[in-house]
Amino acid sequence: MDSADSTVLKTALQAQGTLLHHHEGQLTTINQGVQDLNARQHNFQSTVTTEINHLAEKMRDILTHLEARPAVPAAEFSGSAEVGFAEIPVQIPMPSSTLRLASPEKFSADSGNCRPFLIQCDLHFKHQPQYFPQIKLR
Repeated sequence: MDSADSTVLKTALQAQGTLLHHHEGQLTTINQGVQDLNARQHNFQSTVTTEINHLAEKMRDILTHLEARPAVPAAEFSGSAEVGFAEIPVQIPMPSSTLRLASPEKFSADSGNCRPFLIQCDLHFKHQPQYFPQIKLR
């Protein structure tokens, strides 16, 4: 091998070494970014889990409070006798009339869970009593 070939080979190896060093730096940066992202995701997941647990606790409190209230007879809610749900809270304090509730979605008997639907209806009835002065209008 002559010196010209040796020089070309050394130059190519140096270029490859430089390129490898550059790639190593990029991989280190990417690895650090992945580790940081993983730590942020873990923190976010912990925060979300804490919030969900807090909401679940509040929901249990609300359900306990609602279950302690007297139930409205099923006959007062049209259609509820066929479904078999009779417990609807009688009194729920409502805030001022500036609150806008979305209308309950149309009930489908296929869903098998009408209690949330009846509670939504009950909230509407209690929030807008001027539109539902009589049980028959509900």
